[in-house]
Amino acid sequence: MLSRFEPLYEKASGLLDRAVMILGVSCVGIFIFYYGFPLEPRIYEMLGYALYGIALVFILQEFLRFLFCPQIKLHFRSRRMEILFVVLLFMTLFSEEIISYFLPNQLTQLDVRNIAIAYLALTQTLIFSAQMVRSLRGSEVLSHYEMTPSRLMVVSFATPILLGAALLKLPNATVNGIGWLDALFTSTSAVCVTGLVVLDTQKDFTPMGQTLIAMLFQIGGLGIMTITMSFGFLFSRGLAMKERILFSELLAEERLGKVGNILFQVTFYTLIAEGVGATLLYISRGGSLTHFDFHLFLSAAFHSISAFCNAGFSLFSQSLYAETVRANEMYSIVIMGLIVAGGIGYPVFYNLLGVLKDKLTKTRNSRTLVKIQTKMVLWTTFVLLFLGTSLVFLMESRSSFQGLSVLEQIRQSAFISVTSRTAGFNLWPTESLSFETCFVVIFLMWIGGSPMSTAGGIKTLTVAVAWLNLTATLKGAQRIVVFGREITRASLHKAFAIIFGSILILILVSGALILLEPSKSRLDLIFEVVS
Repeated sequence: MLSRFEPLYEKASGLLDRAVMILGVSCVGIFIFYYGFPLEPRIYEMLGYALYGIALVFILQEFLRFLFCPQIKLHFRSRRMEILFVVLLFMTLFSEEIISYFLPNQLTQLDVRNIAIAYLALTQTLIFSAQMVRSLRGSEVLSHYEMTPSRLMVVSFATPILLGAALLKLPNATVNGIGWLDALFTSTSAVCVTGLVVLDTQKDFTPMGQTLIAMLFQIGGLGIMTITMSFGFLFSRGLAMKERILFSELLAEERLGKVGNILFQVTFYTLIAEGVGATLLYISRGGSLTHFDFHLFLSAAFHSISAFCNAGFSLFSQSLYAETVRANEMYSIVIMGLIVAGGIGYPVFYNLLGVLKDKLTKTRNSRTLVKIQTKMVLWTTFVLLFLGTSLVFLMESRSSFQGLSVLEQIRQSAFISVTSRTAGFNLWPTESLSFETCFVVIFLMWIGGSPMSTAGGIKTLTVAVAWLNLTATLKGAQRIVVFGREITRASLHKAFAIIFGSILILILVSGALILLEPSKSRLDLIFEVVS
């Protein structure tokens, strides 16, 4: 009996999938007009009704899927996330009392329609991303264009940069407007998590523009393809073999069956870390969980995402040197923790989590061991943080840190050491640092974070491999052995290729800037290039 409905269900699902894609595009377009342009009240009202209509159609199509499904249990299991979104969307649209009960008082002061619109745009964007994943499978774009991991990486950065620049040009994104060059620079800086700015993020961008910037460096830190494929895995119930092979190379994961889970876990780990960080930052500034301050929490969330993604963007004009936070010890400690957590890389976290899980569950014959890469990353990170803190402390204690207590000098030194590795925040005026400290900061910025992390740079493993090769050469050793394992020649060649390539790029760009800006300090120009 059930088999009779299967062809009808498959046909209906195909039609509804296409309808959902149209809904997604329409919703995102309307959302951009609704918030991106100054419109007359009647236009706002019309767009609001249009979004309500889209929400109702989305709820209706999910109900139709349920009516035609041949197996109810399988339907709920395969579409659990879509059904959850429909339930939440239904509550948002039709149950203001429920929203008022669960949300803090400050949030209930917002128009429920705005909550519905934001939530609907988010869900539709995710669903549209999932549909794009399915379309890529069907058209076999990846195979036709020989989408190698390196090309995929370029596309995954170029796409959000261009889209971000276009969105930052929207009238409601800035206070006094923005030129195309400034919009492109800001978008590039956010996606590439450099922290370089040409405009004041606090004064020149509206809350909408600041939200766009936060989304851009979240995408840059996590990776647009990781985000898209994670939700594609979530909504599409798996990844095709070609996608698994492609992402296994990007994630350095040999087990193809684990790729889909890892993609989603990367996203989940990031959101959990940023959520915990935002809560701690909110509390550190006097925020109360019983009397919730919505705007203070948004500021905390912005800085939590920026710190974890090593982006360096701040809503304070003076970065973390602003009077409201520079003396806040808990605030700076949380920021440092987020920077380190984002900079060690997900593979390290995933490996340590597996080891910890085996220890807690006391699994027999456990196969989860601390990998060589994990040990090297942790040791290199510790050494860099310790040496960086020590050198800054020694050089600045008799310079710009004079007058500070020893504990405060250590805090400032540690923060400079941590944030220099691509985060870009400053708790102390950079221009007051000594010449020697600037070189230490430049060196730390050049190294950056660890592989598969939100940080940039040539990566800690690259430096570790190069250092091990140097020490082995000085000792006259024929093999490079670390933690009982030999480092392959291929790893050595890759490390030196990265180092040589980065130095070459830095020399060329620095030389060009020195020629174009002869009046500027050469150290300042080199500092900006490395940053």
